[in-house]
Amino acid sequence: MELPEQIALRGQSLSLLELSEALERLGQIAPEPAKVVMLRFFGGLTHDECAVVLGVSDATVRRRWAFAKAWLRKELSGDSLTEQIFDEPMSTSVAG
Repeated sequence: MELPEQIALRGQSLSLLELSEALERLGQIAPEPAKVVMLRFFGGLTHDECAVVLGVSDATVRRRWAFAKAWLRKELSGDSLTEQIFDEPMSTSVAG
C-alpha cells in the first residue's frame, strides 16, 4: 500500500510530515490521547478496539479521542496552543 504525501483534512491540504510532527508534539504533552490517534487513524481501530488494546474503558478512549482531535485541529490550523495550557502530560492513571 502506498501512502499519499498529502491528505485532506476538512478541505485543508496537509502533508503527512506536518501531521507526524503535530502528533509528536501531542505525544510529548499528552501521550495517551496521541496513542488513541495512532490506533484509530493509522491502525483503523474502533473506540472499542482501542479500549481493549489500551486496557481502558470505551468512555476513556472517546474522551482522549475528542481531546486529541481538538488539540490537533487547533495545532494544525496554525494557531498553536501554548504549553502553559498543559502543565504536565495527562496521567495514565485516570479512572475510566
